[in-house]
Amino acid sequence: CDGTTQVTINLYSGWTLVGTTTLTRVTIPPPAGTGTVLIPTGPVPTATATATVPPPASQTLPVQAPLASLIVPGLTPAFDPAILSYTAPKPGSGSLSVTATLGDPTLTLFVESNPAPSGQAVSAWVGPTGKVKVVVYSGWTVVAQYTITAQ
Repeated sequence: CDGTTQVTINLYSGWTLVGTTTLTRVTIPPPAGTGTVLIPTGPVPTATATATVPPPASQTLPVQAPLASLIVPGLTPAFDPAILSYTAPKPGSGSLSVTATLGDPTLTLFVESNPAPSGQAVSAWVGPTGKVKVVVYSGWTVVAQYTITAQ
């Protein structure tokens, strides 16, 4: 691969080279209503090359908010998925009841570093910092982190 335009693929049977093909990067506007373009690449013994083309921006599906709801007694301001910092009254027991519901069921929810079921209340220890973290992950990537400060 030269880093920009070509990839050479060697085909082996066991340790014996049985074929070589080169894929060349080309820019082809996708046909209307199609998301895949087949690119002929030369002699290929038993392989096909396919390039995936993303849909035009006007056809991109809307992205769900990481959280659909966040319920904590006395939460201020009212929950909005775009707002990442909140306050709540400091509980006398030292822990807050937090109910977070994912906007996308393929994401993973953690409250204070503990896995939490979407839509079910969990008790989160406030601790000396006075903060409770609600973190949403996609795989191992943080998608959103909400902070509730108990005052």
